[in-house]
Amino acid sequence: MLAIVEHCRTRPHLLRRQGPTFLQLEPTPDTWLHFWGDANKATPEKIAAQALIDAANIHARQKKYDRAFEILGRLEKEHRDSEVISDAIYLKAFLFSENNNQEEANRNFELLIDRYSTTLAADKARVAMARMYLEGGEAGLSKNLAEKVATSRTDEYGAEAQYLVGMSLAAKKN
Repeated sequence: MLAIVEHCRTRPHLLRRQGPTFLQLEPTPDTWLHFWGDANKATPEKIAAQALIDAANIHARQKKYDRAFEILGRLEKEHRDSEVISDAIYLKAFLFSENNNQEEANRNFELLIDRYSTTLAADKARVAMARMYLEGGEAGLSKNLAEKVATSRTDEYGAEAQYLVGMSLAAKKN
């Protein structure tokens, strides 16, 4: 196993090919840190940030929320200017929502909408907030958020926003 570690440590571009083999050997934490610590230095920032998002998503699907939050915190600290930071904030807000912490979820959704208003993650946040407002009986706020996405997107988020606009209008009439 140490041969794989040394081989990849000195040639980080081989990480894609050797990494899965290395993981199948079930390395000890010390070996893992030795391996990843040096390989990570040569990894482009965008790839490293996206890898952290992917890892957080995996932990979220496994309902290991503490680990997902830990990874997202690391991402925010180490890759503050990355292109994927908006995705990290959205995932963090979604995890707060999954843990029934709506106040923190809303705070993160609003932060995302304010800071990264033109990103896909911001539109996803608008749709999520519109859904929450509609479920909470605030049809007017729901409609306002959903309309912005419904009129600017033609993908599944635009379709869901159109549905929420319709449901908000129906709720207002009742």
